[in-house]
Amino acid sequence: MATALSQITKTWTNPYNSKMSLSSAGFGGALLSGQYASTAGASGVYQVYGFIDPSAPAVQKGDPGVPVGLILNWRSIQQGGKPDPSWNYVSGMGGQLICNAAGDVVINVNHALIASNPLPPAVSDAGFYVDRLEYDAAQTQDSDATDQDAMQDPPADLAAQGTVVYVDTQDPTTKLVMMEQPSAATFWAAIELGGTDAILVGTCNTGYASALGPYQSIAFCGISSATQAISLSGWLDHSTNTLTLQEYLVGSQPWDLRFFQARGRTITMNPQ
Repeated sequence: MATALSQITKTWTNPYNSKMSLSSAGFGGALLSGQYASTAGASGVYQVYGFIDPSAPAVQKGDPGVPVGLILNWRSIQQGGKPDPSWNYVSGMGGQLICNAAGDVVINVNHALIASNPLPPAVSDAGFYVDRLEYDAAQTQDSDATDQDAMQDPPADLAAQGTVVYVDTQDPTTKLVMMEQPSAATFWAAIELGGTDAILVGTCNTGYASALGPYQSIAFCGISSATQAISLSGWLDHSTNTLTLQEYLVGSQPWDLRFFQARGRTITMNPQ
């Protein structure tokens, strides 16, 4: 029987002619991994990770979509890539695998590009740059969705074992837990959100240096239930040890109500 997982594991393109290839990468089928190639000014090939409910049935025209969270590290994994300031950036995306009005399966997401340092002329100031993107199945499918940073499944009690804990300044019941301060290109984390624990995959700028300014870009995504995905992207301010994140909580909506698919807010977290 076709599933949403079988529908999403392929090569996709967006209106900027960027290409994203996704494959299933473990964690019971929920973890997605692949590569991203951009034509919108970035130079290189990049690692992308995501989460989807592996038990969700295939999406069909007229039905609500299946929530998806995706993260992207803009530091190229391609040998010989030419570095530029955008290699310090990450992206977080939250949206749905869904059938559009024509009946085609697409990925429709809210996208937050985390520009942790300026990149003139396009990026005059560090900030969170928000867009809406739609990915269509590529006419030519390929098999370059290679996991460049293989991950073992996280410890079952990560939320209890984690020694680095950040707490939402407005809602102390929301906690982000990591095993250590973020430094790897990919790592596991956990979040306590609304009484529910969820495992997240994370990525960060591994080339952070104080000369770039105080901000180290960081992003996470996961699924907190069969009907909700989460995407968190922002930066760790090394001058204050504060996390500022753009949060997308993604629900399941039909195509004509897709503008309600992701509830967004900015959250600030301090170390516990």
